[in-house]
Amino acid sequence: MTVGEGRAVHFEYVTADSGLLTLLPGDDEREYPAEPDCWRLTEGIVITGEYRTFEINAGGSSSRLVDLYATPEADGCLPVGEHRFETMISIVSAGAEPQSSAEWGFSVLLE
Repeated sequence: MTVGEGRAVHFEYVTADSGLLTLLPGDDEREYPAEPDCWRLTEGIVITGEYRTFEINAGGSSSRLVDLYATPEADGCLPVGEHRFETMISIVSAGAEPQSSAEWGFSVLLE
């Protein structure tokens, strides 16, 4: 099946409902503007407006590593509390038109 938007499905560039945490692609080649020894961004991240889809074979799965950062609006490195991340995924047709979609998410509790 074809799934989209690819970044949202993997929670890349998704910000928590609180606006204080964000998930960014976590590979060793990317560096983000963060305070030294702290996971707090010093400036916002620009995200391109594109729609990416990808294929998942029957019985297959897809995963990507993401890193957790505090946004510049956060007070401190990683703000304590419960933070909800939600995103929309779609099953798309061959023409990249959504056939069905669902919102899904999870919460992170930082103590």
